[in-house]
Amino acid sequence: KNQMSIISIFIGGCGIAVGTEWITKVGKASNFLIRDAYENEFSSCILVDTKPINVQNPLISPEFIIQGDSTGDSNFGEAYYQSGMDIIDEVTSKIDKMSILLDEVGGFQVFHSAGGGVGSGLTARVLSYLRCEYRKIAKITFTNFPDFETADEREVYNTVLNLSELISNATMCLCFANEQLDQITNKKNDGFKSMNSYQATMIRDFSSLYKDSNSKFNGKNALSELCNTLVPYPNAHFFNLGYSTEQDSAVDDAMQKPTVNVSTDEKVMGWLGVVSGKYSSENDVSNLIVDSNNKVKFIENMENKEVHVHRVESNDPFSFTLVQNSVAIKDYIDQVLLEKFFGLREEEKYLDEYLEFMDRGEFEEAEEEVSFFVNDLNDYNGENNFSAHSSDEYSSSTDS
Repeated sequence: KNQMSIISIFIGGCGIAVGTEWITKVGKASNFLIRDAYENEFSSCILVDTKPINVQNPLISPEFIIQGDSTGDSNFGEAYYQSGMDIIDEVTSKIDKMSILLDEVGGFQVFHSAGGGVGSGLTARVLSYLRCEYRKIAKITFTNFPDFETADEREVYNTVLNLSELISNATMCLCFANEQLDQITNKKNDGFKSMNSYQATMIRDFSSLYKDSNSKFNGKNALSELCNTLVPYPNAHFFNLGYSTEQDSAVDDAMQKPTVNVSTDEKVMGWLGVVSGKYSSENDVSNLIVDSNNKVKFIENMENKEVHVHRVESNDPFSFTLVQNSVAIKDYIDQVLLEKFFGLREEEKYLDEYLEFMDRGEFEEAEEEVSFFVNDLNDYNGENNFSAHSSDEYSSSTDS
């Protein structure tokens, strides 16, 4: 009998590639498993794409692979209004069927790329449905953002349009910069295999926080408790991630201490900044998690930049996955993304491809939503205390 499980939805080529790599690394963790009426055991994952899917994984049930016959969509509007509409009823039906198989839905995880047509457009439809039908259940996204130095115009449009949905409909967003992943994996020309594996490792470590009854967060409200703990304010729900496979003396020393002052310890802060990515900022840190080979060290609420570290002894070599709640994403959005978006809209470059499926007002609404989001985060200066989520904002109930 299924007591509780977290439903994972892999959307588009990137989401499916990273998601299947993640579930392979996780294996049969109890909170990501489901059993059908015939006692067949498989992962609680749903794979979705508007084009044919070629995935063979013993952990994934073919019944929960939904595919269309499109040749590929690079356009948010096309995936949202046309090819995605052709399969959205089947997608929502499978989500509902999987939730019925469970006594409790512990939360949703959505894997996708914000820059892809399907990853942006179809994901927006799925998140909107989850927000409406599973309002009180926490929703985490693992979102890839494109490298805007090399991204084409469509990726910029797609990302802004998708970002407005993430702001409104996701409880927590774990952000991955393709630019950073590419640099970290030494630009290996292996069809994204190294990047996907590296990213899946970070997600594996993060999900160890709630993967089973022995995790830091467990029980039917595990994902909700995680979100309520880490997200200090509804719009401050975007997180940077970092990973290090090498033992670093500064961090090793930090783990030995009960308390580390990250605002004055330059060595530790330097390490955190490097692994967290290009757009992190030491002044914006609010909560951190460090995980060593699935042995969780939870860093509690920080007052005056104090980090309280609970060290877990392990004989394994050190490896860290760090999750940083930082409002520094506003700089990435404001200085990089919106600047390019404004320029493209003025030139109306490739805009006609989108206007075939959507109207100009939707671009204006997305732009307004994202700009408001940036202004909201600009109000945070490291000293303000945002009001925390109420404890009952998310619960493991499927009531709308």
